[in-house]
Amino acid sequence: MQAINVVLVGVTGMLNELVKEALDVPDVRIAAEVPLDPCIDLRTRHGIPHAVIIGASNHPVERAADDLIRRKPTLKVLAIRDLGRSASLYQLDTKEVELSRDALLEAVRSARAELS
Repeated sequence: MQAINVVLVGVTGMLNELVKEALDVPDVRIAAEVPLDPCIDLRTRHGIPHAVIIGASNHPVERAADDLIRRKPTLKVLAIRDLGRSASLYQLDTKEVELSRDALLEAVRSARAELS
């Protein structure tokens, strides 16, 4: 089974530890960790990711998420805010999601359909 490649963008501190722990499963690979930057480079040594997780503590991410999805329409972008108390899943249709370990894995695994 091909791993789901995930890029962490601006996910720092305790949130970084929690996200990595939640995604420490055989079918998910953290392909890269990059700082939050207006020009997010999606290329990793594992290719283009299937999902991006943005730590959006004090930064509006709608524009970044829209830009990423415009570049790769099948991409899932999960923006985590308020130290994990809220999150939004951006894809061709955006929705608010409750953030738990299972919800995080479900959001990342929803990219699996794009692997086939």
